[in-house]
Amino acid sequence: MIHAELAKRLTAKHDDFHSLQQYAPDWLQAVKSAYTASGELRPAVEAVFPQEAGIHLLQASLPRRQVWWAVLSGLDMANTMDLHTLRLNLLLLSDSTLLAARFGEKGAALKPLLHALSPTPLAKAQYDVLAALLDEEEETLRSWIAKDGMLDAYKLREYLFADVATMDAVLADEMAD
Repeated sequence: MIHAELAKRLTAKHDDFHSLQQYAPDWLQAVKSAYTASGELRPAVEAVFPQEAGIHLLQASLPRRQVWWAVLSGLDMANTMDLHTLRLNLLLLSDSTLLAARFGEKGAALKPLLHALSPTPLAKAQYDVLAALLDEEEETLRSWIAKDGMLDAYKLREYLFADVATMDAVLADEMAD
């Protein structure tokens, strides 16, 4: 009986996404958890990866999602018209290409840091601050990764972004250059 019920559940046909959602609420809950994990970037992540495309969030590794979050942090979603093409670019382009498009020449140096960043993304403006301070702080951050095997997002926020005024000052200096 158990095997027959399992076979029935695994082979059930679903005519549309909504019937699949009703049938597999665990999958939907996992996508919602992925949205929540994106923190301040949640509106952009939900727009680019709506529920029916949420499987991409679940399949992507944390380093890959960290790159996506860094790229999405630089977008003004109100002016982003073609979310489908944006999603395809995030899915198909390499991390190096995405980071170069977002951060220019600093993208290559940011890649290993973002790949080691765990467990959450930074706040939206903090990616720009990280890029601005990269020359000064890269050695320290790499030593943390070597010691801990990862770059703790919470520790990074406290170290680089002690207060909003400092973060705003770093961004203003970067914009002036």
